Amino acid sequence: MPSWSPDQWSDIGVVGLALFVMAFLAVALMRGWIVLGPYHKEIVSIKDDEIAQLRQRGIHDATAIDTLSKSMVDKNAAEDATTKILAAFREAVAGGGR
Repeated sequence: MPSWSPDQWSDIGVVGLALFVMAFLAVALMRGWIVLGPYHKEIVSIKDDEIAQLRQRGIHDATAIDTLSKSMVDKNAAEDATTKILAAFREAVAGGGR
């Protein structure tokens, strides 16, 4: 079991410290704790493209929803008018054509 005393740290030396730092950097890069510039730029550009596609999809969806809601309003108005016309016709027929 290691004891992290200052005497042991002073016995490591330059080579041991360099190996420790290189091992730490390798682990950090593999686990994603550190991300290099070109990879970061690539990831950000991919995310920006995805956001642009989502915005375009949102615009398309909004247009489709607007068209469908207008169609539903027209359909409901036509159904309401048809219902009133049929009710008036039924009353006219039932009332003897007065």
